[in-house]
Amino acid sequence: MDITSILTSAFALLFVLSLIFIISILLRKYGSGRVFIDNPDKNKRLSVKDTLIIDSKRKLVLISRDNVEHLILLSHEKETIIESDIENTEVNQEIVSDVVVEDIKE
Repeated sequence: MDITSILTSAFALLFVLSLIFIISILLRKYGSGRVFIDNPDKNKRLSVKDTLIIDSKRKLVLISRDNVEHLILLSHEKETIIESDIENTEVNQEIVSDVVVEDIKE
């Protein structure tokens, strides 16, 4: 092996590692935020129904437990329960989500 093939291999490795690093940063920053995957098993008591990214530091998570839903605001510093004991109906989910998001963004 001569020096040119070693340098070519080193630069190729550096290029691939830098691409992986850049893509991981972009996915963290602009990703969908859908980290939780809901299991289709209907016998589970606990599930994440929905997530909504508010800004780069905060997101809302709607968690269902025993047919009762809880809306939680997650941030880097703390977790806050916005509303608990929400009835599990589609209309209530839309109303609560709209009101809470508008209050937080103001």
